Amino acid sequence: MERLSAIDTAFTEYANSISKRSPEDFLQAREAINKAINMDVAVLTELFPCLCEVVGKPTFASTKLDPISAKHRFKFIFQMFVRSISAPSHPVVLFLDDLQWADEFSLEL
Repeated sequence: MERLSAIDTAFTEYANSISKRSPEDFLQAREAINKAINMDVAVLTELFPCLCEVVGKPTFASTKLDPISAKHRFKFIFQMFVRSISAPSHPVVLFLDDLQWADEFSLEL
């Protein structure tokens, strides 16, 4: 199984669904994401290119870090992203089936 494949699938579905909302909702989601992760959006779009549909192409590349620091940064940016797209009126539910096939990093998130 490919690393983060289930999360990539979920984010692709999210990008598709947000692009079908009203222009106001779409812009509101884009602004919330950019406000939450701003310059670090490239950290997510490098692994999940589908998010470029929502946040646009990043203008800055992510800073290269050692593997442990990069992993911690990714987890933090991932959490900030999920918080930015979550609201009581739009909860985020991620259902992972067949966890025996999930990669370790996906389970850590």
